[in-house]
Amino acid sequence: MKQQFELLPAQSNIDWTGRKVTGAHNGTISISKGTLTVENGNIIAGQFTIDITSIQILDVTDPATNAQFAGHLASDDFFGTDRYPEAQFEITKAANNHIEGNLTIKGITKPVSFDAKTNLSGDTLTASGTIIVDRTLYGIKFRSGNFFKDLGDTLIYNDFELNVVITAKAVAPKQTVVVTGASSGIGKEIARYFLEKGDNVVINSTTKTKLEKVYHELGAGRNLAMVAGDVSDANTGRKLAETALEQFGSIDVLINNAGIFETKPFLEVDEAYLDRFLSTNLKGTFFTTQAVIPQMLKQQDGVVINIGTPIVNHAFGGVPTSAPLSSKGAVHSLTIQLAAEFGKSNIRVNTIAPGPIRTPMHGGNSDSMAGLALVNRVGEVEDIAHMVYTVAKSNFITGAIINVDGGQAAGHNLN
Repeated sequence: MKQQFELLPAQSNIDWTGRKVTGAHNGTISISKGTLTVENGNIIAGQFTIDITSIQILDVTDPATNAQFAGHLASDDFFGTDRYPEAQFEITKAANNHIEGNLTIKGITKPVSFDAKTNLSGDTLTASGTIIVDRTLYGIKFRSGNFFKDLGDTLIYNDFELNVVITAKAVAPKQTVVVTGASSGIGKEIARYFLEKGDNVVINSTTKTKLEKVYHELGAGRNLAMVAGDVSDANTGRKLAETALEQFGSIDVLINNAGIFETKPFLEVDEAYLDRFLSTNLKGTFFTTQAVIPQMLKQQDGVVINIGTPIVNHAFGGVPTSAPLSSKGAVHSLTIQLAAEFGKSNIRVNTIAPGPIRTPMHGGNSDSMAGLALVNRVGEVEDIAHMVYTVAKSNFITGAIINVDGGQAAGHNLN
């Protein structure tokens, strides 16, 4: 089983030693951030950022001399920290605790290798190792015997030693989440919440301009992608799946949030009107799910969350919703059937059924619906996003219709 770990900078450090003819100097450098991937107790991948500006010299106790030495290390003769404040190390291969990787200093990348000692205890990983670095490979030639002759006792040896000790904590693995209908309201908040928690997110909406606006509102970062398109067209689902795989390498969660809702008396509903709801609410959910299930089968893991409504089983006289409820009722049924079909492949399928929620769809009239809920208030989009996140991260919820409705499905507040 693979586990992801994040470095704890306060409990990680590098002790450095540089030698010259007349002795040696030593000090410390901080590691500012890093991640590791561990499989069956062994490190298999990782990357770290080293804060070169944090270099400290421990063996020179005179403050003036120490400051002069530190300034020299920061200069272009050595690390050029004004231009290159950070160094990076990325593991490229690891086997039997032998680590190979690329070390980048002053914008120059060279391979290094070393043996590591690791210990995994619960959710805490500790590791240590010694890296020998030839400074001249990174353009640090000051008083090197390779480039200057007759240096005598001013010669500085090319190799310096980095004794690395790190501590890292296990974190929930980053997942790829696809959210349809994400240009406003519930879908937008769901996308924002997953991003806040560190996941990769692919957002979708029919209207490209609205989607682009939300894309930038959400930060337009490396862990966010967008696909404009109508989910009633099966090609949109395929494009969402392709984008998730191309940019993030997996499809872990699909949230079928795109939907429409209107009222019209049953006897006035014609075929074209009914098809609008069947196309967006049912076909959109059906074919987008169909597009992602093959990848989830390969992963033997995945979650599909549909957005339904508690009034599928709790009708209101005087509120003619036969067309949208026919489509949403089908979504509830599809949820249970897909949970049965794919449960053995560890694919969980559920429906979240929001009650009265304050969204742009209701304009400024959201609070007028408060009496529909036993709590005598409307819910917020955050209430739905938090439940969606909880269900998405669960390994043992499937085939469920979960009402997040302030008690609407159970009754109403008549006060």
